[in-house]
Amino acid sequence: TTTFKFEKDPDKKYRIVEVELKSSPGNNYLLEIITTDLNRKNSQYSFDRMDRSKGRSLQDYLIYNKATNEVNLHSYIKPGIDFGIKHYKRNLDSLYVMFFAEDSYISLPPYLDDTLADNFELPDSTWICHLDSIEYKNFHKEGIYFFSELNDPSDFSKGFALFNFGETFPVVRTPQELAEAVKYLGKIDSIPGSDSTGKLTKLAIDNFWLDKANNIDKSRELLKAYYNRVMLANKYFTSYKKGWKTDRGMIFIIYGLPDYLFKSGEEERWIYNPQGIGTGIEFIFKYQENPFTFNHYILDRDKIKVTGWDDAVEMWNKGEIIYYQNGLE
Repeated sequence: TTTFKFEKDPDKKYRIVEVELKSSPGNNYLLEIITTDLNRKNSQYSFDRMDRSKGRSLQDYLIYNKATNEVNLHSYIKPGIDFGIKHYKRNLDSLYVMFFAEDSYISLPPYLDDTLADNFELPDSTWICHLDSIEYKNFHKEGIYFFSELNDPSDFSKGFALFNFGETFPVVRTPQELAEAVKYLGKIDSIPGSDSTGKLTKLAIDNFWLDKANNIDKSRELLKAYYNRVMLANKYFTSYKKGWKTDRGMIFIIYGLPDYLFKSGEEERWIYNPQGIGTGIEFIFKYQENPFTFNHYILDRDKIKVTGWDDAVEMWNKGEIIYYQNGLE
């Protein structure tokens, strides 16, 4: 247990504190972090992984804004911002960079066997990055940038990944992004093949939601609720791909928050039980090691007994927002 005292400062958005943790090389740890405000007597709970099983990982490096020295608390690259990289105890002049273009699969409905796998055998491009001269213009393409101390495209043991998921991430805002994110509900057939301005695509999206809600006010409410869940999925479930494309993101977007969530070192169990009786609907997500992230979980589809997927999607398509904790609204 460690206690910190802070003076109020409205100009500071966050505080950085150091806590010494004992760990052994070769091991993986799941940290349960309880932050308590001693004045207000309230606590916040969170979990984080500490991976000491590999030679290097993102947790060995500090990513920061070169202009302001602010720490980048996320693993994605901010648009237009030149960033710096520091190792916590070594002075590095350069790192090798492997770039993988953003072209990841979207999760399939939970009742289907998902055998699709993203391919990272060969990077789209490689180069040497000199750490004293990093510029955003070299990282403006959407995709995965893996920084490595080794000049070996097949070895991810000594490095870390940063992601460029677009200028507005985690919010989806462009017509193309808005259209892509509704694929769990169905395809928008009226989108033209060529739409350089995006106006026709945006019109097709508006009509997509209007057809479901049958009036403008309801369609706005439906649209806002859906895309807010997409944003939250991006914020909490992003792994090597956008959070809304992952298994956890898919379930969260369609079903909302679970009634019960149980988390262990290797899995998460989400239980939806709106009636408060019986076993309800249960989804188990297994942690899967990935060279780019500590936040990748796969839905264990073999253990699913019932999904309620078709009913949930049908309700969305009838203009109802699914809140499984409280039924439907």
